[in-house]
Amino acid sequence: MAETRPLVSIGLPVFNGEAYLEDAIRSVLAQTLDDLELVISDNASTDRTAEICRDWAATDRRVRYLRNLQNLGAAPNYNRTFAESRGHYFKWLAHDDRLRPGYLAATLAVLEADPSVVLCNTTVAYIDARGAPLGEYRSPLGLAGAARPSERFAALVLRSHSCVDFFGTIRRSALEGSLLHGPFPGADRALLAQLALRGRMVQLEPPLVEMREHPHRYTRSRRSVAERQRWHEAGATRRPIPSLELWRTYRRLVASEPLDSEERRACRRVLLRWWFVNWNALRLVADLADCVAPGAVARAEDLKTRLFGAAPGHFIQLAEAPRVPPARGAVARRADPYGLGACFEDCAPIFVVGAPRSGTSLLARMLDAHPAIGLADELCFFDIVLGARREVPELDSAERIERFLELLPNMDHVRYWADGELLIRAAAERLRADPSPCYAAFYRHLMECRAAALGKRRFGEKTPWNVRHLEALEALFPNARFLHIVRDPRAVVASKRKLPCTSRDVVTNAVKWSIDVAAAGRYREGSPDRAARLLEIRYEDLVRSPEAVLRRVTDFLGEPFDPAMLAFAEAGALAFKDQPWREGVRRPLFDSSPEAWRTELLPVQLWLVQRLTRTSMVRYGYAAEPVPLRARLELPLQVLHELGAWLAFKRDETRHRAAEPAIHFRAPTTPLYKLLMRAILKGGGPSRFL
Repeated sequence: MAETRPLVSIGLPVFNGEAYLEDAIRSVLAQTLDDLELVISDNASTDRTAEICRDWAATDRRVRYLRNLQNLGAAPNYNRTFAESRGHYFKWLAHDDRLRPGYLAATLAVLEADPSVVLCNTTVAYIDARGAPLGEYRSPLGLAGAARPSERFAALVLRSHSCVDFFGTIRRSALEGSLLHGPFPGADRALLAQLALRGRMVQLEPPLVEMREHPHRYTRSRRSVAERQRWHEAGATRRPIPSLELWRTYRRLVASEPLDSEERRACRRVLLRWWFVNWNALRLVADLADCVAPGAVARAEDLKTRLFGAAPGHFIQLAEAPRVPPARGAVARRADPYGLGACFEDCAPIFVVGAPRSGTSLLARMLDAHPAIGLADELCFFDIVLGARREVPELDSAERIERFLELLPNMDHVRYWADGELLIRAAAERLRADPSPCYAAFYRHLMECRAAALGKRRFGEKTPWNVRHLEALEALFPNARFLHIVRDPRAVVASKRKLPCTSRDVVTNAVKWSIDVAAAGRYREGSPDRAARLLEIRYEDLVRSPEAVLRRVTDFLGEPFDPAMLAFAEAGALAFKDQPWREGVRRPLFDSSPEAWRTELLPVQLWLVQRLTRTSMVRYGYAAEPVPLRARLELPLQVLHELGAWLAFKRDETRHRAAEPAIHFRAPTTPLYKLLMRAILKGGGPSRFL
């Protein structure tokens, strides 16, 4: 009688994985779906891996243990797990990762229901070596569900991502005859591209798989191309150039997969674009350099990380793929990239946002002078969450709450809160008494305590960077009101260059202004509902016609206008301290400040700023100034000067942080490079915001 095939097989390749292996095995066997087999292929481990696997195979019939006589390399070992499996569906699982109980049931339901889907995965929760959460990650898989193969191919080939979907649940018929795990670095990308040509892909939420970030992870411990090649193929003597090998593999796939002529041409156009995105051309240069000087790739990656932030998937905190605008209702509002799991529908807090130096402090100070409104200043809540969660995953016990409260005073942004000790003490008392203590509840308590201390009934806060977190704030506070203040980018850049702890180059400051303004625009355009809860005002209008603008603001907030808002300079205590560059909010309005940039920027700098921000400048009614041709001829030297200024800033920043090792500095939530590339890719080119 023929042996019954399991519904799904999980292939678990491992080499010296004793530290995390049992965690991975337990997570498979604890799935709510029981019709499975776990195929473990041990690559001749020398630690306790064999003992652990034999014990599990002896106690659970679903576990099959295979052991190679010698280390074959990762690629053959991965492929052996598939060759030895019998399931109708297949999934690889790394020995240091783990599944949440409903993962297989959720992904298989999609594959069973729709034969056109070849791969299904969920968003990913990153954890550290101890299992504490680091953040959540959404890959571009959500964009690979299109009907056209070329669109799916482009979604995975042109976007930077960390290949987590290689570990998705895959239809066996799609894997048969495929590349499987190729013997070169980046082969997982090639397989995903091939699967995208063969069928649709689906991404589910919430995250039901946990990937572990630790020092011995493959991308951490293999520093040169040669080391990575030996990891893929034991005893390898060939030295492929990974970026070139990947492009050649893509090209072969486009030529060999069954596509009609129009789709094949579209895929070839994608491959032409590939060289011009995600540093691919420079990767080829680094790969070639590594042949001469092993480790060049690693050094290039380290430099890029220091300059532009971590690569997607490595301590990533923001999702990559664009979200579908949520509908009204609690389920939709749970789409929160920070997994905060809270929703406060009984209040309508006010959030003042905008690019830094756009006048957020001025507007918040004016609102704070209203007899009904009390706004906290730069609580930087998302930095708190990202910084504290690595040590305190949740605030679900008295011990964890106390540990979190111990961490707070050493966070960089907290030390600038005026009356911070009193504010934290008052919010802590509320948190301890809260029946559902969590980070989101603490955020609400902080804002409410600040307002209560002033005798105000309406609370909120001002953090400029929250312009990049509007969706998450909406998920927490469905009735929130957002005030987005916009200022002439030339004035913003000129002002930021005077600040301490900020780069003095005009290029990155101009690009960041564009990114922040674009973030508000994407939120506003997401749905009519979102457009109704966000009001945009210009700093220049506020300064020159304060009463008219403030009347529009109070109408939007549903509050009566109060003349005290115009006398904000004499109003109560400031919500911040030790930041002299913000002392201007103590003085009455003066309308010369909007034009100060004219004397503070060189003509060539002015030209750079205007070129980098031109689309948004037009939208907000800022007219470009003519720049003489002579100034443009200075551009090459000026670009070098700006680069030097930026590198000096990064050097000083590193020294500053090293000088205060006890301080938790802001988490790098949105590295410039990642934001820049995301804007280019989403908009089809730099012109989206240049």
